[in-house]
Amino acid sequence: MIKVLSRKIMFKPVLIGDDKVKLYLLEMESEEWSMEKKRRSKHLLDRLLAYANNVVIMNPVEEGYIFAEAETPGLKAFVGEGGFKEANTILLPKPQPVKAVKIYKMDERGKLVKIHEYHPPRELWGYETKIYIDPKLEYDLIIVETSEEPRAIFPNELYIPARKSAKRRKKRRKQGKTR
Repeated sequence: MIKVLSRKIMFKPVLIGDDKVKLYLLEMESEEWSMEKKRRSKHLLDRLLAYANNVVIMNPVEEGYIFAEAETPGLKAFVGEGGFKEANTILLPKPQPVKAVKIYKMDERGKLVKIHEYHPPRELWGYETKIYIDPKLEYDLIIVETSEEPRAIFPNELYIPARKSAKRRKKRRKQGKTR
């Protein structure tokens, strides 16, 4: 038997910012930890993923996100689901606390100069978002500082269009040949 530590986090989106930048970040609504004993298995990672997936499926959210982690020493599985209507770009590959949003402009020598900096007023997390930048503000790069590593966002990344679903074509039967 091994011990599996699991965590369930529920988030809701909140719009924050100042006069130059506004963005949606995630506010933690609830967090639950639990510990269970599971049988040791050669497919342990699959079992951890299934366990985290069950947590997500059993707790659906309409507006916001739910993330579930399941881990044992040496292995960790992470599953998330959710969304909100206003989101139009991915801020970070996985939810992380955001420390600062910095906006940069390139000067005539090709060096980046910080023109604005915003710090969230409390612990808020980044994942999917919508970012509003003052149209009068000329910028070339946004850096989102997190607890793990910074993420660079270029202006063309602020809106990532949704993928179109592919249409299936029906295959026509060739006529005239019989077997």
